[in-house]
Amino acid sequence: MSSILVVVFLFKCCLLDSITAAAVLQTPDNFTGLTGNDVTLSCQFVNLLNEQIVWFHKDSNEILTRDSTLATTNAAKRMRYTLTVDDNEWYNLTIRNLSYADEGEYDCGYADNRGDGSANVYLASAFIDVITKPSSPVCNIVYASTIIFPVIGNSVSLECSAPGGDPKPDITWFRGEVVNSNMTEVDTLDLQLTLQEPDRGETFRCEIDIPVLDIKESCQVIPFPIEPIIDIIPDGLVKFGTYVKFNCNAVGDLPLKILSFTTSLASGRFSVNAVGNVMTILNFGQQDLLETISCGVAYNEFDKPFTVTVEIKSILPESPTKGPDPGDHDDSPNKEDTPTLTIVLVVLGIIVVILVITALIWYNRKRIMSNNTDTGVP
Repeated sequence: MSSILVVVFLFKCCLLDSITAAAVLQTPDNFTGLTGNDVTLSCQFVNLLNEQIVWFHKDSNEILTRDSTLATTNAAKRMRYTLTVDDNEWYNLTIRNLSYADEGEYDCGYADNRGDGSANVYLASAFIDVITKPSSPVCNIVYASTIIFPVIGNSVSLECSAPGGDPKPDITWFRGEVVNSNMTEVDTLDLQLTLQEPDRGETFRCEIDIPVLDIKESCQVIPFPIEPIIDIIPDGLVKFGTYVKFNCNAVGDLPLKILSFTTSLASGRFSVNAVGNVMTILNFGQQDLLETISCGVAYNEFDKPFTVTVEIKSILPESPTKGPDPGDHDDSPNKEDTPTLTIVLVVLGIIVVILVITALIWYNRKRIMSNNTDTGVP
């Protein structure tokens, strides 16, 4: 009898366990996640009987199970952690709103319920690395306080900052497409320049690179802008005796503002719109051709004004013609109406001809009938 009990014990204790021992078919992958995002770790098991799958976070020394309350005593963590299983025996641990407290090693395994249930068997592990994305880069130019507009020989400092990253990004300054300066794992990088003629109108770009996230962002500046190009042009047809509009158009490397739009005409002869870029001259006359118009602009970032003054006659595409006198009233047909009037007259003429012919036919027919009656001809 005792030998039978020994055999049963050995079968149950050793042979059965060796045949049906749970194993991990697919191990979880390491994961790098941004704070605030969600992450899921997955283990796939085989040969499970009634074992309870467990996850163990080594850094917090907490056991996480599929129990609805989880084994953790941290209430906030219970709200963010979810354990699920799918039809392919994938056991998933999902962590929502990732924080630095979630960083570290996670072991997946099972509670050994075939024994006394006191031991947890961990078969695989993965590591979660929590990082923070830096702020988008901001570019800034620092000039000496005496500079109202940059010129050759001025010293300027180009600043690029992207704070708040963990790890810090790599930062590179480009002049056009050529690297001027770069550093790894920094949150600021300054570039010192002495302006030269080739720098005029050139774009300097700061690029941050976060290799672990495969993210690149950039900002750019133009420390040595060209002088703006200012054009004063008429808006529409120019005729004497009418009101005429002129536009001030300015183009530059940076945003511009219009400082003034004036003319040598008396103040009561013109007006400028609220934006300041359209001038209207009232009762435009031939004597106004020799008057001048001036437009002044400046870059938003600088105090230096740029002004263009032109003689009105020089910017007109052709010599103006005399416009209609508001006091005159012309009763003559409009030239544009002449074709229509001609067509109407032709149609009326055709109708008159048809009526005349019809009347003649009717008259002759009646006369013939009358003659036949007088002669007795049926």
